[in-house]
Amino acid sequence: MTGYLLKSLSVRLTILYAGTFCFSVTLLGAAYYWISVHQPRLAIRVLADRDFVAMRAIDETSGRAALIDALRTRKKGAGGRDHFFALVGRDGRTIIANLPSWPSRQESRWLEVEADDFVEGEEIDHYAILRDGALEDGARLLTGWDADEVLAREEQLRAAALWLIGGTIFLGICGALLMTAAITKRLEAINRAALTVMDGDLSQRVPIKGTGDDFDRLAGTLNVMLSRIEMLFEAVRRASDSAAHELRTPLTRLIGHLDRVDLDMLGSEPRKSSLFAAMQEAERLNRILDATLRISRVEGRRYEARIKSVDLAVLAEDVYDYYRPEADRRSIAINVSSQGDAAIDADADLLFQALSNLVDNAIKFGHSQGRVTILSGTDPNGTFLSVCDDGPGLTSDEADFVTERFFRGAAGRNAGGDGLGLSLVAAIADWHRCDLEFVNSAPGLVVTLRWT
Repeated sequence: MTGYLLKSLSVRLTILYAGTFCFSVTLLGAAYYWISVHQPRLAIRVLADRDFVAMRAIDETSGRAALIDALRTRKKGAGGRDHFFALVGRDGRTIIANLPSWPSRQESRWLEVEADDFVEGEEIDHYAILRDGALEDGARLLTGWDADEVLAREEQLRAAALWLIGGTIFLGICGALLMTAAITKRLEAINRAALTVMDGDLSQRVPIKGTGDDFDRLAGTLNVMLSRIEMLFEAVRRASDSAAHELRTPLTRLIGHLDRVDLDMLGSEPRKSSLFAAMQEAERLNRILDATLRISRVEGRRYEARIKSVDLAVLAEDVYDYYRPEADRRSIAINVSSQGDAAIDADADLLFQALSNLVDNAIKFGHSQGRVTILSGTDPNGTFLSVCDDGPGLTSDEADFVTERFFRGAAGRNAGGDGLGLSLVAAIADWHRCDLEFVNSAPGLVVTLRWT
């Protein structure tokens, strides 16, 4: 299932867009943090380090008293920042300080501490970045500057990070789904057009929205291709139909002339036999042309259908009545059976032709004293119409080609016929949007038209 999802363009686009969006927001957040927090903190540390160096130099050159005076008089720095400090002796006693508290031991060169102040009973929050170091005599000096806006901004970013992450993921997924839905909609339109063309409707075209985007250009290219394919197919169809019609005219005339020949003029019996054979061949060729034209019309959906509700049980009875004399002549038992009521919207003439061809094949290839059964009805898989026989069935090699025009299997080479019956059945099945199934029943074959 995971492999199938990852093969889907929609899923991959969603993941790619969401990932890119989240990465972009993360990158912007990191840049904002760098500019608004990290860089100002470094600048304050530079000021604090310079201040520490300057105070230590005063202590080394002018003495402790001068250092205390310098600390006491320094209140504000560059940009109006408050100056914070604490001077602690070697014995741990505070000498001078304006910090409310600090760590009792030096743990790092840099400290970030709260430096709250009280004015008229109200607490004013301050944050300070301090440089912590030792003087020459072992005293401890902490000096630094106010960093309220920097550290407050960092706290805000930390507090909002969870919401930012969740919101970024949510918006990324929403944006990805919207983008993917738009792309999928355009692809589905192309897919639907392609499926319609595959079903035989070469007049179908891919819709163009008129935006001039990549999909419109692709649709335009596909439509030009489909137009040229349709023109070529129509040219082939016209040529085939014209050829068939041109052949039918002389054939019809030939059959007519042969029928009018006076048998007394023929002379010997062999000449009569030759004339009869010529008539049979002409009639067979005429049947082939008729069947080919009908298959072409059905496949090209140029057949003028008369759609109505068809009761499959009644249709099966009609075919049974039509073929019972032929079955009796060949000593084959033919019967009809139904499994519940089954009716579909279809062309009754086409279905009658399809079922007739199946029954004709079953009788033709069936064994003497055999059995042919016509079934109709419904089952869990849908509505069906089947013909069962106890003939030789199909080999595995024949199953893939049995509906091709003029194809005849091993069992049909000596049984007569033109090899067009199942081609017409397949065309009629496709016209009715139903499946044509062949199942060997050992012995025999079951051929089913199924509507799901």
